[in-house]
Amino acid sequence: MSHYNYRDIQMYWNAVFEGVPKFTTDTKIPYPAIMEGIKWLGDNANHVLDFGCGNGKALMVSAKWGVKSGFGMDLSEKGIEIANSVLSGSKLENDFSFSQGDIEALSKLEDESFDGAILFNVLDNLHPEDAKTLIKELCRLLKKGAAVLIKLNPVFEEEVFEEDDEFKKVAPSCYLEESGLLFWNMDEDIINELLEGQFEYVDGFDIEMTDFDTVNRMYCLKKL
Repeated sequence: MSHYNYRDIQMYWNAVFEGVPKFTTDTKIPYPAIMEGIKWLGDNANHVLDFGCGNGKALMVSAKWGVKSGFGMDLSEKGIEIANSVLSGSKLENDFSFSQGDIEALSKLEDESFDGAILFNVLDNLHPEDAKTLIKELCRLLKKGAAVLIKLNPVFEEEVFEEDDEFKKVAPSCYLEESGLLFWNMDEDIINELLEGQFEYVDGFDIEMTDFDTVNRMYCLKKL
């Protein structure tokens, strides 16, 4: 059972994906640092789970860099509709698939059925307790040594949220935005505590998200 009702977030992302331009399996991701991470994943994984896949672009792009097959899941029905539309009739159709679902839907997947995973801006947009549940499920689903690519938003001083009426605190370091989105302000201590004993750090770097005037953080991890 989730610790938060994500219906507003689901509706938010449905609206976002309504306005996203169409793409194909040959579309490129315009951020070199993201591509660096995807290439690392392709060198280290064959069958990848992309949870919070949005419209499936990252997972489909990973096929060009060594990933052989994959499964994407997202809360947004519209995002999954787009992913399946792009996938239909493409050369990836037999090896990749997408389905709408939340963390609880992961329970239907078999233990150790993936050797790689993508979590792009997912962990820090969940209630902390739900993020912990997601990591627990991820550990069940991944084989030992599986490669994991995690992308997170930047971390801010807590005063940024506490002094702004547009944010409501719902858990330690976790805030509800006026948009209806959640933001877990994950510093390195929080990240280490969440992943300790389950994943080892391989590499990490910043991603200049120029279109959004922000810097994201990328982590390359291996499951212990």
